[in-house]
Amino acid sequence: MNNKRRNKFSLKNVFSTASSALAAVFVSISLACGGNPALQNNANSANSAPEVKLTAVERDIKSMETANFNYIFVFRRKDGGVLDGEDKKFLKDNSPAETNRFVLSDQDKAVVAGSSFEFEPKILEKLGERFNIENFSSAKAVENNNVNQANNDNNINK
Repeated sequence: MNNKRRNKFSLKNVFSTASSALAAVFVSISLACGGNPALQNNANSANSAPEVKLTAVERDIKSMETANFNYIFVFRRKDGGVLDGEDKKFLKDNSPAETNRFVLSDQDKAVVAGSSFEFEPKILEKLGERFNIENFSSAKAVENNNVNQANNDNNINK
């Protein structure tokens, strides 16, 4: 009889010890999942930084840069108005055929053009008669244009 009591008592101790150990493991895991304080501080400081909101045109320019277009231009009517069908047709008809992408932007007040091919100065001059043109071409493209223009000037003078 004494053995039975000891066994019952032993089983109680085993279960009690097991449940205590399980609770300790659970608490340890819970505390470990709390995250690295250094990482939490970085995340909090990143979230507190002001978010920079890009305009539609800026987003479209970034998209052209991401697509690795060397030549990026923004065309707007000189009066700042909405581009109509005639404006779009004029732009398409007078841009190089190799122009890769045209995106209507800024509530139809701008067209962002992206190209891997150079817009010749005479083309830009003609487009400039009708539109205000902003050039967001890569530095490499601008440098190439300067070299090409210098070569053209040298050829004309000969």
